[in-house]
Amino acid sequence: MVSGIESKAVFPISPSGRSIAFAYVFAIALAVAEVIVDLVTRVELDIATIYGIPLVLAAFIGNRRLLWGLMGALTLATFIVYALQIPAGGVKSTTCADVLTAGLSRAMMAVIRDSCSRRRV
Repeated sequence: MVSGIESKAVFPISPSGRSIAFAYVFAIALAVAEVIVDLVTRVELDIATIYGIPLVLAAFIGNRRLLWGLMGALTLATFIVYALQIPAGGVKSTTCADVLTAGLSRAMMAVIRDSCSRRRV
């Protein structure tokens, strides 16, 4: 805020505690719903490709523990669901995409925090 005009490029609305709590619950509920849908659908419908959506939501919340916890749980769920659904000899995995999404989300969180701290100085 050098010119006297407040920049609203990163977060135009300051998140309240209630909205952050809702986002936590929504990210976890979305991850659980995705795993349940993945369990009940055939292996040909690769639901695990959308496991990154709760990871992106966790990155917007800005909590590393939630981000990496969801990433670990969804990676484990990927292997468990595939082990239950894939016949012997078939291998398929989107775990690399989950790790990449979590890593990029973490980088995005660092950039946003750095940008916010520079504005405050």
